[in-house]
Amino acid sequence: MFGAIRSFLAWLSLSEVRRYGAVVASNFITILIQIVLVFASGSLALLSDTVHLGSDNVVTAGSLVVALISVRATKAADSLIRKWFAFSGIILLWIGAYHVLGEAGERMAHPVDIKNWWVLIGGILGGTGNLISLVILRTAPHGDHNHTHSILNWHVLFDFLFSVVVVISALLAITYDMVGVDTWISYRMALFMIGLGGFLFAQVLGGHEHHH
Repeated sequence: MFGAIRSFLAWLSLSEVRRYGAVVASNFITILIQIVLVFASGSLALLSDTVHLGSDNVVTAGSLVVALISVRATKAADSLIRKWFAFSGIILLWIGAYHVLGEAGERMAHPVDIKNWWVLIGGILGGTGNLISLVILRTAPHGDHNHTHSILNWHVLFDFLFSVVVVISALLAITYDMVGVDTWISYRMALFMIGLGGFLFAQVLGGHEHHH
């Protein structure tokens, strides 16, 4: 089994298209699983994590598109594609964050029963998906360690940290039977997402979109 995994990673290391495609696929599967667990648990923290991963996967998809057409496209076209995928990811991030903020405000007044074991499973599976994506990105040879590669690594790392926060919130709720932890955590995650979106928006407008 480990030999097959090593062979697969070696195959991925030969092409940016393969690597970014594998990351997009890994993230997409993780998102689908987390969506199911969001409905099963009622967790806003897990929803925040899922939205953040979805936003980042839009950016990764943009890098995949650029890698697919890089031979035929000009640098200006590459830049434009990355910029519009980046804007799309930011808009998704903001929409999700404002939804979570509104729901969190409602739940502060009218608490909702959270299925914390499902939240814990969602956080663990989300973190595992992020680690798989990091391993895939790390297969890149040194010559491919460009700006895009670095940016995507940071995106996946932040996704992993979001999953860790979800796991911690679920463990606190389960261990100490604490009510309202999910709402408290998700409210702050949403504020962070709004601020992060603003920072990324300024970066893209300033011409610091993800250059190849």
